[in-house]
Amino acid sequence: MRKYFLTNYFLVLFLSADSNYANQHSSIQYKMLILSSEKAVCLTQNYKTMKHLFLAVLVFGLFSCNTQNTNTQALQNQIDSLKVQLSKVYKPGFGFLMNNIQAHHAKLWFAGINENWKLAQFEVKELKEVTDEIQKYQKERKETELMSMLEPGLLEIERAVSTGDLDAFKKSYTQLTIACNECHKLTDFEYNIVKVPETSGFSNQEFKIE
Repeated sequence: MRKYFLTNYFLVLFLSADSNYANQHSSIQYKMLILSSEKAVCLTQNYKTMKHLFLAVLVFGLFSCNTQNTNTQALQNQIDSLKVQLSKVYKPGFGFLMNNIQAHHAKLWFAGINENWKLAQFEVKELKEVTDEIQKYQKERKETELMSMLEPGLLEIERAVSTGDLDAFKKSYTQLTIACNECHKLTDFEYNIVKVPETSGFSNQEFKIE
């Protein structure tokens, strides 16, 4: 394009210097040549403008990508740091959670045989919450994988409690207790035997209702 512009430019200068050329040729052809040269100048200027614009867009795009990559990496570093801090936060041990299950297991029995159904319902809810906490905080343990063994017994107890059926409660409670011992056997804790409680270990709580 630059070569085209220079050729026409020098041609116009040459023709303009020759005083006879305008007389020998029509003024229309001469004007067309002038317009062609002006068009070449205009195209050249547009080309330069578009070239500069393209370079500006390219530089801006590269800068934006680098900025985004930097921000993404900084955010990932913060996430990784938070993960490390969370891993060091205290979480309840498995033994602690199992002791809670044992306590609520005993309370559930005394609430049920005394037909204190509201309290029994509360104890079923507490047992479910503890099993959920075990799955949340101790999910890497083998025992946690077997917690689902308790679900059928808990479901039957919940039904008995909701209907106030004492016989169904005793039966489902025994089923739950057997499931606890089966889980202990499968996890090499067969020496930890759970049974239906005979006396309350909570002398500071009244299970009978008037």
